[in-house]
Amino acid sequence: MPDAKIPSIRFRRAEERDYVEILALLELFYVENLTREEARRSGFIGARFDRKMLERMNAAPGIIVAEEENAKERILGALALERSDTKTPVNPLAPTMREAMRHYTFARQPLPTRQTFFFGPVCVTPGARGRGVLRGLYAAMWAHLDPARYHFGVTSIAKQNQRAFTAHCQGLGLSILGDFFSEGEAYWLIGYPRPA
Repeated sequence: MPDAKIPSIRFRRAEERDYVEILALLELFYVENLTREEARRSGFIGARFDRKMLERMNAAPGIIVAEEENAKERILGALALERSDTKTPVNPLAPTMREAMRHYTFARQPLPTRQTFFFGPVCVTPGARGRGVLRGLYAAMWAHLDPARYHFGVTSIAKQNQRAFTAHCQGLGLSILGDFFSEGEAYWLIGYPRPA
């Protein structure tokens, strides 16, 4: 994958040496580590991920990181990717998302199943917000993913997570496909077709 660039920030596939910093970054956004106000302001991640989970996601199709060398926080952001057709998914919401996909369409067409992948969680360290890191992670994601294999990304955003919803649907123009419930929590199902 060619590295996407923003001055001083490099976007690339994660390496084993990045896992400790990715886990530390995720820790900043776990809902149980935040006050209600922090969760509202910064967004949050509901499901926990460990090193083994990162290793599995990075094996295929990958985890994209934003890196700034010689900075206090070297890993500024991370975006995890997962095949939607895996029998044992890493993301705990993947089975429910797969089921929900059967009930929704995009551009009046059933959601593709063979060329679809899941993305998320994604997070950007608070000190790097406003520097184009989120957009850069998604641009690098599409550059990294094989266009013959991956055409459509799907993620879920808790309806209580207004920050993530605004960043993805209003900021990046991703599409709401529908909604679903998992363990009593309401989620948006969000779609992202490969840019033309």
